[in-house]
Amino acid sequence: MSNLLQEIKNYLDSIRHNAVNAALARNANEYGVCVKIVSDCEEAILSLFQKLDREYWELREQFEQVQAKVERYKEVLEWYAHPETYKRAGNGEYVIMMDKGWNAQQALKEGES
Repeated sequence: MSNLLQEIKNYLDSIRHNAVNAALARNANEYGVCVKIVSDCEEAILSLFQKLDREYWELREQFEQVQAKVERYKEVLEWYAHPETYKRAGNGEYVIMMDKGWNAQQALKEGES
């Protein structure tokens, strides 16, 4: 179990324990202390869930950026794999057409940012 989940479990255990203590309280002061502890635990749990929510959205944004970068690299690789990308040079070797090569370089540069 992760530390965060263990912390949430501990707060929930404390809520249960203090709810029982509040029900068995002998006076208003004991009851008030138990209710305050339960309220503090609830706030702590909400704070932890807000932290998880923020982390989720940050990770989702990073994932989307990585997906976009993967798509750009895929397009460049497909371009390099396409036979029309190459032309025969005067010496009989195949070379990449420079104008298309520039497009591939631009796509790679965008992927690095």
